[in-house]
Amino acid sequence: MSKTPAHFGRLYPLLITLSALLPIQPLRAADAPPNPPELAVLDKFVGEWTTESTVLVLDSKPQNLKTTGTALRKWALNKRIVEETGKSSDGSESRTIFGYDALKKQYRLWFFDSYGTALEMHGDWNDATQTFTLLTELGGGLTQASTVHFPDKDTQEWTSKVSDTANKVYFDGTGKLKRTK
Repeated sequence: MSKTPAHFGRLYPLLITLSALLPIQPLRAADAPPNPPELAVLDKFVGEWTTESTVLVLDSKPQNLKTTGTALRKWALNKRIVEETGKSSDGSESRTIFGYDALKKQYRLWFFDSYGTALEMHGDWNDATQTFTLLTELGGGLTQASTVHFPDKDTQEWTSKVSDTANKVYFDGTGKLKRTK
């Protein structure tokens, strides 16, 4: 036996009728709040790029691994994020998403590659130095700190280092991207 109040039973048909008469409109992109102005700086990433990378330290051992590759970056989701598809001379592929989190007031980056790497980073933009500074806690006392610097509109330089609380370095890499389109 239902525990619904008796008066609700009499109102139920009326509620159903009213809900059918109410205009239900799906949300449209035009209804979305305006893009935050901080997204404009992500336009620096958009384009086709050649890449050069050097891994100096891997698994806390000195290395000198050099790769080249390509990256295609384009706006998506009503210019709310920049998506990257990358290919490297070592055969790996990657996907990266760049965005701005207006609630947290920080830039966000998500990186995935065909080796199984998955990173979520957050950080800030420094307009004076034309540099993003990004950080993430990897767990187990490891932290990754990265920068992306734009010396000019057609060049990007990045650094990335993973270290523990005793400053032992587990990964150290650098790279450069040159715009082709």
